[in-house]
Amino acid sequence: MKKIEVFLQVEGGKDIVLVHVPQSGSVRDLLHVAKEHGPEFREDDAIMVFIEDMDEAVELDVLLEDAGISHRGHVHVHRCHRVEVSVNFNGMRVSDSFPPSATVARIKKWAAKELGMSEKDAAEHVLEVSGTKVSLDEDIHVGTLVVHPGCQISLDLRPKVRVEG
Repeated sequence: MKKIEVFLQVEGGKDIVLVHVPQSGSVRDLLHVAKEHGPEFREDDAIMVFIEDMDEAVELDVLLEDAGISHRGHVHVHRCHRVEVSVNFNGMRVSDSFPPSATVARIKKWAAKELGMSEKDAAEHVLEVSGTKVSLDEDIHVGTLVVHPGCQISLDLRPKVRVEG
């Protein structure tokens, strides 16, 4: 049986995990593999599978190929359908909701536009979880930062730290 590799991020998980699933499998098959890498989901939890940066969850009984999940594709498994995101910058705050599969890069681009920043200025800034000084990698999904039922997060847009010397 031929397998494909899928990059997986899960609710509250810190790492991107490479998993192997049957190429002819369904999204539900991928969900079973994901449960080995995620938090303790209960049987009655409404768990959803999202393709990276897509707004809606994919149906579980659809074949991977029909859902658009391909070899080396990126997916996210979460119980939150949307994550309420607020971004703070220079005394301003913008808010919107995103799927848990939204990348930090997507959120940063949206926030910069909402705040009236140029692309050049935005490139000199990073997102951090409010109250921390840890810059977020742009390829992580916002769903890795929240756990159901807390489907919201506050982020700060800060200048990149420059080391001169």
